[in-house]
Amino acid sequence: MVVSWTNFTSAGAIRDVSVTAGAMRIVMANFGFDKLTALRAPIIVRRNSIQALLEEKSLDHSTLIIVSEAILRVILGWRMLISGLSNVRRWPNPVNTATILFPKGATFFGFVATFLMVVGGFGLAAGIQTPISAVMIVIFLIPTFALHWHWLKVLPTMAPVVKAAIQDEKAQNYFRAFDRQSYHSHEVGLRDNLVLVAAAIYFAARGSAAFGVDNWLGDWVIRFF
Repeated sequence: MVVSWTNFTSAGAIRDVSVTAGAMRIVMANFGFDKLTALRAPIIVRRNSIQALLEEKSLDHSTLIIVSEAILRVILGWRMLISGLSNVRRWPNPVNTATILFPKGATFFGFVATFLMVVGGFGLAAGIQTPISAVMIVIFLIPTFALHWHWLKVLPTMAPVVKAAIQDEKAQNYFRAFDRQSYHSHEVGLRDNLVLVAAAIYFAARGSAAFGVDNWLGDWVIRFF
């Protein structure tokens, strides 16, 4: 079977072209393939766009986690550092506190506690040897559980004696408020210590993920895990 049609050339002449049915099928097949390709192209572009969007969101999420870790590390280190510097300014108050738990060698343990807070807190905040600094914080915090528990037992026995010695009614009301607040502070402190220890253990294992001196030290950082 032969099919013919009229085609206009650029010179305006008319030319009859004869095409076999087989050639027509090839032309149509090629035309159909081109159409399918044209239809698939936007779908491919759309799929790639969705994948790029998901990767961008994942990158933003990872960045947020790293920044959050750095903020938590700095705050934890700062919290320990200012407590340590406070002990330095109020020396020998740390020795008096250490006497409660360590009657013998209180001066030594008071110095060790202050050293752990200052050096460990600064190292944790700055991200210097973060795992070691975090372990120092954990070592300091463990005895403080016993210290909070000691005051929770002793304060209820001390309060009535002090209250009885106060004659002025207004002063007694003030003392009752002090008594409640002091007892409550040790209750809260006991629970807060759990959070602080958990955070310090996390950084002992994790180290400084970003925004710390350790990120420049590289292999010089001592890690436990």
